[in-house]
Amino acid sequence: MQAISRAAALRNARTVLSHCVKQNRFDTLILDKLSVDEIERPGVVKCTMAVERNHLNLTGTLHGGVSATLVDIVGSLAIAAAGLESTGVSTDIQVSYLAAPKLGEQLVIRGFADKVGKTLAFTRVEIATLRDGHDQETLAVRGSHTKFVRGIQRMANEK
Repeated sequence: MQAISRAAALRNARTVLSHCVKQNRFDTLILDKLSVDEIERPGVVKCTMAVERNHLNLTGTLHGGVSATLVDIVGSLAIAAAGLESTGVSTDIQVSYLAAPKLGEQLVIRGFADKVGKTLAFTRVEIATLRDGHDQETLAVRGSHTKFVRGIQRMANEK
């Protein structure tokens, strides 16, 4: 994976998210509230989002479809943060639900581009909660996401 600066990775991830939000499609209700906060290193993105009423299922906890969408999008943002100009198309997504975030809880979502090859990119995503205002994160969802990326240009290195 060609190294890019953290600043370039952050700009690229935010550009990809902004483009998705502007499309005003299914995932806009989720993406509109998602914040790309930090690039921990190229290929690793940290996002945050508060759980709102329209993110809940009938039992009052985070809907599984919202979690799956976050795995999809934040995995894609990790690919953007690794230096690809766009993020390809999904070939596989897997989500495991470990805990049930509730209304008002803050989510911390980290995406990791574990491998970005010429044809496929492999990502994993962890969604944790910050409960009751504490700084300690509790893992709630774990996912993996594979994307087809053949033919996508890599960002040029900054001078």
